[in-house]
Amino acid sequence: MRRDSVVEEIRAIREEHARKYNYDIRAIFSTLKEEEEKSGRKTVSFQPKPYPSFKTGEEKLGTEL
Repeated sequence: MRRDSVVEEIRAIREEHARKYNYDIRAIFSTLKEEEEKSGRKTVSFQPKPYPSFKTGEEKLGTEL
C-alpha cells in the first residue's frame, strides 16, 4: 500500500494533540471548541435530520397490535 505523506503528517499532529491532553476526549473537544470560538470564523450548524421510522412487517400490513 502506498504511503501518503499528508495523511501521515495529519495523523502525527492528531496523535501529538491527543497525547497533550492525556487522550481525554472531553479535554480535546473543549480545547478545540475554544479555539474555534477564538478564531472569529463564521461556523454553520444544521438541524439534525430526523431518523426514519422503521415499521415491522405487521405495521406495514395495517395489522398493528
